[in-house]
Amino acid sequence: MTAESAHTLRLFGSVARGDSDCLSDIDVLLVPDSPKLFLASHWPRVLRNRLGEFELSVYSRRRMVAMWSSGHLFAWHLFLESSPLWCESDWLGTLGAPAPNVEGLADARALVNVLDGVIGGLASCPASVGFEAGVLYVALRNIGINASSAIAGGPIFGRLAPFWLAERTRIAAPFDPATYSLWAKARAASTRAIDPPDLNVDELLSAASAARQWSLDVLRFVGNLEETCSA
Repeated sequence: MTAESAHTLRLFGSVARGDSDCLSDIDVLLVPDSPKLFLASHWPRVLRNRLGEFELSVYSRRRMVAMWSSGHLFAWHLFLESSPLWCESDWLGTLGAPAPNVEGLADARALVNVLDGVIGGLASCPASVGFEAGVLYVALRNIGINASSAIAGGPIFGRLAPFWLAERTRIAAPFDPATYSLWAKARAASTRAIDPPDLNVDELLSAASAARQWSLDVLRFVGNLEETCSA
C-alpha cells in the first residue's frame, strides 16, 4: 500500500446525511498516514474538483482511537453519518461501533452556561446581536444532540435536534423552526460572506432567556428518565 492510499477520507455532516441546504458546509474528515505526504499529493486538488470548497478536519489515528474508546460524540457522528470518499483504504471503517456515549447529558447541561453567556453578551453589548444569535443556535443544536444520546440509544444529529428533543419529551420549544433558522443563518453569516438576518436585540434576549429555561426543563426530564431506566 502506498502512503497515498493509506489516507482515510470521509464525508460527514449534513451533506453525508442528505439534509444539506444553502447554509450547509461540505465537511471532509482526513485521517492521514502522513499529513505532509497528503498535502503534497494530488488529493487536495481532486477533492476540490469533486466537491468544490470544503471544510477539512484532520485527526491522527491515535486521536481517532481515543475518541472511539471514550464514546466521544464526534466518533458517533462519524460512525453513524459519514461515508468514505476513498474506498481503497477506509481504516476508520475497521474500528466498529464506538463505546457508549455516557457523557451526553452532562455535556448538554454544561452548554446551558453558553446560553448564560449569550444572555450576558446581549445585555452588555447589543451590537453583538448577530454573533450571539449564532452562538444561541449552536448551543441549542448541541444540547439537542447531546441530550438525545441519553434517551435514543445514540445521538440524533442534525440541525433540528432540539425539535426532536421537544417532541420526544413533550416539552414544546419556545422558538419555532423559522426563528431557529434565522439564528442558523446568523451563525453562517459570522463565518461566511453572506448577508446576516435582521434581528432585534430585545426579541433575541427574550428568546434566549426562554430557551435557557426550556433547556433546563428538558434536561431535568431527560435526567429523571435516565435515572428511572437505570434503576
